[in-house]
Amino acid sequence: MSLSKFSLYLSVLMVIAGGCDDSGDYATDALSLRAVITDEGGGEAIISATVEHDGEALELDDGDALIAHIGEATYTLSKSPADERYTAQVEGGCAGQEVEITLKREDQDSSEASRVRMPLAFELTAPAEDATLDLSDTILITWDQVAEDSLLLSLEGDCVDPLAVTLEKDVGRYLIQPGALARVDGRQDLCPIWITLTRSRKGHVDTALKDGELRAEQVRHRAAFVR
Repeated sequence: MSLSKFSLYLSVLMVIAGGCDDSGDYATDALSLRAVITDEGGGEAIISATVEHDGEALELDDGDALIAHIGEATYTLSKSPADERYTAQVEGGCAGQEVEITLKREDQDSSEASRVRMPLAFELTAPAEDATLDLSDTILITWDQVAEDSLLLSLEGDCVDPLAVTLEKDVGRYLIQPGALARVDGRQDLCPIWITLTRSRKGHVDTALKDGELRAEQVRHRAAFVR
C-alpha cells in the first residue's frame, strides 16, 4: 500500500472511531437549545428538542439530560431512534401552562431557566370537515378562543398553489377572497386540500446557554375539497 493510500486509510479510521460529537465535549455556554412543544388537538402535546453546538445536533452523554417541568409533573426527554431529537409526550396537553426545559448536567453547570407558556387551545369551526369550497366564492375560516398570539393560516393540496397568511391580529375569522387560492391543474372536479391554523408563542432561552429557540404551538387541521 502506498504512503498516500495508507494516510487516507488512517483518516477514515479516525473519523469512524471519533463518531459524532457528544454534549459532554462542551461547556454549557457553548451549547444551543432548540425546542418546540406542539399540541395538535389530539389529547396530547409533544415536546421535541435538540442540544446543538455550532448548528450540529449532539447526543447527550456524561449524565446530561433534557427534563421538562409542567406544574408538578416532570418529563425526561428520550432519544429519538431516527435522529438527534429528544422527545416526550404530555398526555392531556398543557394548554395555558408554563413549560420549563432544563438541561441537567452532572459534570458542568446546568441550564434551568428556559421556559415558554403554551398558547390556549382552540378549534376550527368553519368550514365543516370535508366541506366543498368554491374557489370563485369567498371562503370563510373561523375558530374559537381568540387570543393575542401569532397565527399562521395555510392551505395546500396537490391541485392548488399553496397559500400561507400570517394574521397580525386574532379576531377569530379570516376571509379568503375569490382567486386568492388558485387551482394549478386546470380541472373542475373536486380536489382535496388541507387547512392548517397554527397559534404560536416564543419563549425565553436560559442565558446560561449560548443561544437557541423555544417555541410552543397549538395546531389544528381541517380537510376540505375545492372546485
